[in-house]
Amino acid sequence: PWAHLFTTAPTTQETTTQETTTETPTETTPVDGYYEVSNYKSSGDPYTYRYPSQTGKVFAGWFIDSTCKTPYTEESGRAYAKFVDENLLTTKFQMGNDGTAFRFLSAIDSLDYESIGFLFNGKYGEYEVPITTKTVETVYRKITAAGESVEPKVFSPEAQFFSIYTVRSLDPSYSLEWNVTPFWVTLDGTKVLGKSKHYPIS
Repeated sequence: PWAHLFTTAPTTQETTTQETTTETPTETTPVDGYYEVSNYKSSGDPYTYRYPSQTGKVFAGWFIDSTCKTPYTEESGRAYAKFVDENLLTTKFQMGNDGTAFRFLSAIDSLDYESIGFLFNGKYGEYEVPITTKTVETVYRKITAAGESVEPKVFSPEAQFFSIYTVRSLDPSYSLEWNVTPFWVTLDGTKVLGKSKHYPIS
């Protein structure tokens, strides 16, 4: 069984990592939501694709039109940029009641992503946990927290599914520190990083 769902741990602070600075510094002006894609994919390398930004929102992919049904995968031309609530790509956490498991949670608005997951590193007792990327294969419409059923809308009214990664077989006598960044890769291959958080847990 899992304990309460937490947005922050005591003394948790939000952090920004270098990896989260993938947005284009100078925005091009969209016309009715359409942008020139080559301004963001000029390198031809998916690992360096950039993406537009919008206040309070996060980029969720290039599409051929505003219905956001068909992804636009070319590296030039005009395409519609889908944005969703930035709170989707944030992190909450839960400890197992016996302290032997810990899980990160984020949320998505649909299944229209190539992949989703988490980047994390930290400390487990005296052991350093290196930067690790974990892709999530299964999403959930509900979870249990402190015996209660919880829906993804705890992140945002737009949320439809939980994205979860669980760390198991922990020694509850060890302290934990995690730096966690949720991410998704859009259907056109752009990797989008959410807000990083630091969770110190004694």
